Amino acid sequence: MTSGAVQLQQLNSVPLAVIRRHASPSELSRIVPECCGLVWKAVRAQHAQAGRHVAIIGMAAFGLR
Repeated sequence: MTSGAVQLQQLNSVPLAVIRRHASPSELSRIVPECCGLVWKAVRAQHAQAGRHVAIIGMAAFGLR
């Protein structure tokens, strides 16, 4: 893996759809795609503009720091 330069940028804000779930590490490979599907479905139903999926996983919930 190559290392890239870290850049800090100020960008215009964009709406973020959020689904908060609790899951064990072994469930993540199922839960993350499931939640992404729910978000896309909601975005399409509202005829909203969408661009990227972001999955934020709180590792503290797994006892990791």
